[in-house]
Amino acid sequence: MVDRYEVSKCDPSRDTLFGRLPEPGDYDAVVSGDADVFDKDTGKHLVCMRRLEPTKAAFLLDACRRLKFGNLQRLGAQKMASRSVVFGYSPRVPLRRNYCSTCALSRENPEANERLCKWALISDKFVKENAPDFYAWHRGIAEQVKPDWRIHDTIFTSGYVNNTCALTYHIDASEFAGTWNVVTVIKRGARGGLTVLPEYRVALDFKGPTMYAFSAPDLVHGVTEIEQVDEDGYRFSVIFYTMEQMAKCGTREEELERIREWSTNAEKRYISGGAPEEDA
Repeated sequence: MVDRYEVSKCDPSRDTLFGRLPEPGDYDAVVSGDADVFDKDTGKHLVCMRRLEPTKAAFLLDACRRLKFGNLQRLGAQKMASRSVVFGYSPRVPLRRNYCSTCALSRENPEANERLCKWALISDKFVKENAPDFYAWHRGIAEQVKPDWRIHDTIFTSGYVNNTCALTYHIDASEFAGTWNVVTVIKRGARGGLTVLPEYRVALDFKGPTMYAFSAPDLVHGVTEIEQVDEDGYRFSVIFYTMEQMAKCGTREEELERIREWSTNAEKRYISGGAPEEDA
């Protein structure tokens, strides 16, 4: 049985939310298990949430345990450093890496990377089965990105894994507006770590392995503080999303040619004493 929640938007000022951690006073309803959350006034599907069989989640947990986590600050999102690993594909970064590329995890830890990328297929299917009309729309948006830069031809271009991280309130501005993130949470020996949507006064709690989807570019969200009850306790979250800048990428062959041209031009400018110019 899937529980249905209907909630109204309270619309607090985002200036009072961004940059701070969620608190118990920010939510009234706590949602867990199998549930769908809808905007009471518009009917919009806000959250789709389903429990996972522990045996199925073990495949993903093994990949998370193989990762080496460092402190990563994701620009445009929450402002505190987090223990995170990125995977999938990255867009161009003018002056630094002016070409689209595969994330370093594919070279540094190919086995864990492939497990994570296979989970993209499960996450894609999750949306397709539970919100087919929305999936068709999201698929149309994602196909603005060439297949070379979508993980296993899913609706996702990129992902990251957080290891036991509280997150201050933010939105994910790098993604296509209206698209869904799909998040898998695996938690053991840890308290807290609720995902809070303060504009709807809703918190998502995870009693066991859980997969959920929501629009991270549109909804303010954060994760409450996490207390490790056991010494080896953890809260892994694996997030898939569709990055808007990836739509500017050419094919792999075109990006390889761009690397050659950009590298040559940069070297010429350095040799002549000029600074590298910013490319579009």
